[in-house]
Amino acid sequence: MDRISQLPPEILHQILSLLQTKTAAQTAVLSKLWLKACYTNPHLNFDQFDFYTSSDESDFDTSDDESDDEAEIEPRHSDSFYESHVEFSRMVDSILERYRRENLPISDFNLRISFSDQTDCEGLVDKWLDIITETRASQVTLLVESKTEDYSERYTLLADSIFAIESLQQLELNHCKILKRRTLLSEDEIRCIHLKNLTLQFVTVSESTLNTLISCCPRIETISLQYCIGFNCIRVTKSLHNLLSLSILSCQIEEVHIFDAPKCVLVSEF
Repeated sequence: MDRISQLPPEILHQILSLLQTKTAAQTAVLSKLWLKACYTNPHLNFDQFDFYTSSDESDFDTSDDESDDEAEIEPRHSDSFYESHVEFSRMVDSILERYRRENLPISDFNLRISFSDQTDCEGLVDKWLDIITETRASQVTLLVESKTEDYSERYTLLADSIFAIESLQQLELNHCKILKRRTLLSEDEIRCIHLKNLTLQFVTVSESTLNTLISCCPRIETISLQYCIGFNCIRVTKSLHNLLSLSILSCQIEEVHIFDAPKCVLVSEF
């Protein structure tokens, strides 16, 4: 047995957390200890674009003049993209169902997934968020985007699901809609008080939902709103002493009013 395999499970889990999803899964063949470490790894990192095999990479176009973090990945062959997407979704669903069924802990959950339209997801992300809420993960990062330019067909994420994640620290949403099940939500129902970073790009969200979310996140540090619609005013009556930056780009904003945010720098291009 090699020395690495003799390390305690917590260290093996940390090693796995640094690897891409497919690479981490491949370590299961090394030994029974690695198999168990993969099977119980509390650090779940699902990135749809890490999931593609090297043969799939030719199906995507990455702009050469952008950085790796900011480059846009566009499918050239929709069939290949769709098949890989379906396989990826099934994998995530199967793993999370097993974690719930066997009551396995999840310390952090990172998800990056792209849907072609609203009918493509069938409420999967909301189902996954319910599982994550049950496991009380310490850190959750979501990057959910829709490929369609039609606002009516973009993925709809229920605000109730987001608000219920007490451990949510970073939220990034692209090309989707945020809706509430009910017209009004009381502040007692909003538990994401640990949210620090909020980024919305090409997102449809109502004024009341956005303001309620920001108001109930006392630890929030950065807010970035880009090409969003559904609201004309940002009005927060609570103190946000940790807020450092509010960035607004190409949103139809008429007014920004935050009661108390002494450290905040507003960067805006309405």
